Amino acid sequence: NVTDNQTMGNVTDNQTMGNVTDNQTMGNVSTMQLQLYEGWNFISIPTELTEGNDTIEAVFQDVDMAGREVYRFTQASGWETLANDTVLEVLDAYWVYSSETTNVTLNVSTDPVNVPASKDLAEGWSGIGLADTQPRSANETLQSVEDNWVYLLGYNAETQQYEQVIINGAQGENQTMVPMKGYWLFMRDPGSLGALTV
Repeated sequence: NVTDNQTMGNVTDNQTMGNVTDNQTMGNVSTMQLQLYEGWNFISIPTELTEGNDTIEAVFQDVDMAGREVYRFTQASGWETLANDTVLEVLDAYWVYSSETTNVTLNVSTDPVNVPASKDLAEGWSGIGLADTQPRSANETLQSVEDNWVYLLGYNAETQQYEQVIINGAQGENQTMVPMKGYWLFMRDPGSLGALTV
């Protein structure tokens, strides 16, 4: 039985459906739109951002957060309040509050020499994101920790409700994971989550 008081803490209102819109590409820079809904948003960064446009301050400077901070949860540190100069990392998930529905422009690096992201996951719950600009199935996304993960839980920011839990080995693992959305992942054993390379 999943009891989301283990590490989901008191987080009850999150969100993040971010619509992926590849707007323009100029040189090694492309822009995408991250949609934030009114209230808490559980978001992730699908690919590396350009230097100087990759911190909390740079990305969310025009978002009215109503005085709230940006948060991240890890097994090692628990809940972390993140400073404005924190660099947003691929595969991490973040809680961001917005006082209104708005779009945030992400300046995405298209440099071909970027190293694929990876994230070490401990036993228990962790926040993760999809390292891709296109939707992928949970089974495909989590193939690098196939023998270690048990549950995956998304949050719909628009409705402010958790979605149906996805269970490893069950039919639901073919459900789609969405870019720029945050997810809770429960691991039975530690593992290293790798970005998809195909």
